[in-house]
Amino acid sequence: MKKRIIKYIIGLVFIVGGVMLLIKPNSGINTIISYIGAVLFATGILKILYAIFNKVYVKDNSLFSGIINIVFGIILLFNSEGTTKFISVLLATWLILNSVSSLFVLLNLKNVSARLLGMNVVKLLLGIMILTTPVITWVFTGIFVGIILIFIGVYIIASYKEEKSVYKVKVKK
Repeated sequence: MKKRIIKYIIGLVFIVGGVMLLIKPNSGINTIISYIGAVLFATGILKILYAIFNKVYVKDNSLFSGIINIVFGIILLFNSEGTTKFISVLLATWLILNSVSSLFVLLNLKNVSARLLGMNVVKLLLGIMILTTPVITWVFTGIFVGIILIFIGVYIIASYKEEKSVYKVKVKK
């Protein structure tokens, strides 16, 4: 029961953070990144406590996952501006490399959809714009991270039902 409540709280925190980013992506990105850092730090502590009290050090990855969450939480808490810049550059680089490699593959094919070519050209232009224009970087990163946080929150809440069904076993006498 306690694990269920903790998962719901963590999931709701991620969803609230994601919605906040979608509402105001450019004004609160540093605050949200600090908020994410605090959530990761708290989640890491909860996972470590869970691993210690339930004595699941090797079978479950709670201890290792908790340590990783704490490390990333501290990084986000104390370097939110640098983290935002890094995420923006990483996203732009990924978009550019992904679209260029897709374009090379598509141009070597005989029957290529114009829509697929157009989508990769748009990805390439968007990646270049994110890399060169700081305002677009802040807004797009805020929206992108907001969507990811909502998905993570929904996944955390939904994962409890999957866990619960795995442990239901009927024993025949």
